[in-house]
Amino acid sequence: RDLVKITNDDAAAVAATALSIQSDGGRGIFIDSNLAAGLPSLEIDSEHTTANTVVIRSDLLQTGSALDVSDNSGHTGIRNVASIRQDHASATAATALHILSDGGRGLFIDSNLAAGLPSLEIDSEHTSANTVIIKSDILSTGSALQVSSTGTHSSNLVSFISDGAATGPTLHLRSDASVGTVKVLQVANSSADIFSVTQAGDATIGNDFTIAGDFVVT
Repeated sequence: RDLVKITNDDAAAVAATALSIQSDGGRGIFIDSNLAAGLPSLEIDSEHTTANTVVIRSDLLQTGSALDVSDNSGHTGIRNVASIRQDHASATAATALHILSDGGRGLFIDSNLAAGLPSLEIDSEHTSANTVIIKSDILSTGSALQVSSTGTHSSNLVSFISDGAATGPTLHLRSDASVGTVKVLQVANSSADIFSVTQAGDATIGNDFTIAGDFVVT
């Protein structure tokens, strides 16, 4: 049953608002749901086709959050604090999560797990599509991808691992630079290059070159 029901049954009343709440102080709406197991505290069943289902506008936000979702449960069970799903396989043009930022960060992950699951994990079932794409068409002095660490780590800072029966390269580097002296691969320390390869194919070794096995030149 419905304890409270508000309806606007006239489809032509496009400028009508079924429920309007204005609060100049304190909370606007507070829902205290004590159901340990049951229906959601808030559920929206939308039949919209071109209009937005939920809109949050916060034009004067300063230090707070336009949307704050937190979970302080100590339960060790597997759960999602926030879940976004696009379940229709034929919706090939849909985007499950779109972030647009005209200033500041686009996405920030602050993970404080000393030992645990990754801060970011991508489990891809792609076969012919790319798993990750980074496009930086107007890059000038920054980096499209930067990985850094100030810790005294004994493991690999970056690892590329191909465990399957692959026939392609594990790491592929390509440069279409018009100047042949542009470096495609550069391995350096704080003062000089250790090893580098230019766009023209010239390789430079900054120190000793040791070969443990055969050296075959054709």
